[in-house]
Amino acid sequence: SDQWIYRYNATDQSIEKSQDSGATFAALTAPEVRIENVQFYVTGAEKGDSLQPMAVIVAKGYAQLNATTRTDFNLQASVSQRVPDF
Repeated sequence: SDQWIYRYNATDQSIEKSQDSGATFAALTAPEVRIENVQFYVTGAEKGDSLQPMAVIVAKGYAQLNATTRTDFNLQASVSQRVPDF
């Protein structure tokens, strides 16, 4: 089955997702949102490692609607699959 892949596009300052093992990518972030820095911390990705797969995403960026309205943000999110995979 195809893997889902997430990546940072430094040219567009966006986060992208592929659902076909990296053949094509689509932006997940809105055009007015710029991601300045993003890090993905992944654990439990190896089969048989006795860890539930999980990723922590840390990002810094801003949303700019026009020349005078800019909102900076920092975020951290944790994600894991629903079905245990120990």
